[in-house]
Amino acid sequence: MDISYKGTQYDLPELVTERTSSKLQTIRKYLGEYDDTTHVYVELGKETIAHQSGEIWFADATVASNGENFRARAVEENIDNAVDRMIDELSKEIRRSKEKDRSLIRKGGLAIKNMMRGMRG
Repeated sequence: MDISYKGTQYDLPELVTERTSSKLQTIRKYLGEYDDTTHVYVELGKETIAHQSGEIWFADATVASNGENFRARAVEENIDNAVDRMIDELSKEIRRSKEKDRSLIRKGGLAIKNMMRGMRG
């Protein structure tokens, strides 16, 4: 999994990128065999320079894997909480997509099975 970082209105400390990289490893289990060809683009930073407190930190990620793109964005009071929520949203989106694919495969198998049953009679 290849991870690229960008800081917006914020100089990314190495500690933040390391922490984010280790947290992003949790989505590997959802990617399966396409893990080696997956590219993750992460943008971390402040929404605005004018404000000093409140929900001003954001984490934005786009995952490109096996021809599919998944995207998640979170805005929180600190960068760590934004990263955690962004990863939760990203893993939900990837899981939802895999479940949808699995459901379509099962429906196709059921249709074939019903056709085969109809040919017996």
